[in-house]
Amino acid sequence: RLRLGKLKIVRRRLLQHYEHQPFISLLAGLYSCRWKRYQRQKTEPGDYDGVPFLMHDTTLKRTTNVNEIFPQFSNMNAALLPWDMLENLNAGKWFIQKPPFSNMGSLSSTDQQTATNQSIYKLVDFLRLADRANKTVIFDLYRPPPDHPHQYTWINQTLDAINEAAIDPKLVLWLSNDLRDEVYSLYPGFQQTQGYKDSIQHLVHNHIVKLNLPYSAMNQQDIRTYAAANITTNLYVVSEPWLFSLAWCSGAHSVTTNSVHSLKRMKEPMFLMTPAEYNLMWILTDGASAFLILLIFVLHWWRERGFSCCPESNEVSDSGLYNTFKTGK
Repeated sequence: RLRLGKLKIVRRRLLQHYEHQPFISLLAGLYSCRWKRYQRQKTEPGDYDGVPFLMHDTTLKRTTNVNEIFPQFSNMNAALLPWDMLENLNAGKWFIQKPPFSNMGSLSSTDQQTATNQSIYKLVDFLRLADRANKTVIFDLYRPPPDHPHQYTWINQTLDAINEAAIDPKLVLWLSNDLRDEVYSLYPGFQQTQGYKDSIQHLVHNHIVKLNLPYSAMNQQDIRTYAAANITTNLYVVSEPWLFSLAWCSGAHSVTTNSVHSLKRMKEPMFLMTPAEYNLMWILTDGASAFLILLIFVLHWWRERGFSCCPESNEVSDSGLYNTFKTGK
């Protein structure tokens, strides 16, 4: 029998597309919690003081007002700035002044005012919000640049933030391959996640329970093979309904999307067929094929017997279409 469970929808970069809030802000997280089926993915470096924070770009010039307050640091790696400087930056005004998406809707005056007052979001605050809302989180963990004081302790800084947030470990999808064994030994409750395909034996040995892959890298057989070994699959970035339907029917466990507002409304795949409908389709196809084959044989028989297809004609003229012509000298 055909059994399909609804895919979980992973919200990419929080609420950057539909809810139209700055996707590194607290407001984006609050809006995102209104959706029931999604997870969230963010990039996360650590600052000069070792405070992990959310930031999409390497520098601050696009998503903050650093050019107005600290123009000399606008092209500097954000991880090289101290937190007391970062927390004073505005991380929402740019989103209203220069909308990054052409099809963004409008905000109410209250939401617009709130959005323009957003600041950079600390990882610990992000995790606390996720824990309160019981939302799964997955984030890309960027290693600090070579001259960063926490270049070799960045994993520990991240784990300290997770401890401080006191988030339920099962809500954390740990994607980083660095020190994975050590992280697993300290936090066996994390859902160990890998960003590339591998053998079942290797994945099981490394305690991997989820794969986070581009949709073009997976096929139905791979998804089902991994699922048989209790390894689920998240596909990204799936934003079209037909592609979401294809991932759904292929057995993917979840998808990362920029269109949670439209995909969430889908109750079933676009081209879903029940077993009865599938059987009926093939019965009708087989019946139509048999009829066409029979019709071809009948027409061929008529031609060989010299019969006319027109019942009004009682005889076939010498120049008729089906006469046999003889050649002579």
